[in-house]
Amino acid sequence: MTKTSKPISESDSQMLYDITVLTVILQGKRLHVRDEITFYGVGDAVRSTIAESCKATVFKLIKFKESTEPDAWHLKYRTLVKEAGKHSVVSDSRMITFPAMDGPSMLEFKRWAIQQLQETTDAVNAEIEQGPVATKKRNRVMALLKMLVGRS
Repeated sequence: MTKTSKPISESDSQMLYDITVLTVILQGKRLHVRDEITFYGVGDAVRSTIAESCKATVFKLIKFKESTEPDAWHLKYRTLVKEAGKHSVVSDSRMITFPAMDGPSMLEFKRWAIQQLQETTDAVNAEIEQGPVATKKRNRVMALLKMLVGRS
């Protein structure tokens, strides 16, 4: 389903990506949700997590009954992968439109999507190397003054 200009290989292991996922939800012709999230400078682990999530989502969605009502719910989504900080496209699913579904199925999808976002966030955080953090006891008065003076 995804058009890939070059496959993931060992030579790409150091490559970083900017990955954008666009989701559109309509009821009939009325727009309910247009959500776009981009993960910047992520590696192959996050790219794989998102790819697996998209595959799992497709298999979940095809199990839902198709609605023929005029106000049925419609889901469209697109995943775009670019080289980090560049305009060169690595892969682009284009806009994928799923057959109409009923309200309970759409609600189930929304809950599923939130779960998938959490898993993706966990993968992003796992890629971030967190070394020891330098801390000191905060002077609350000075912090408040800095916040007040720094206001624009």
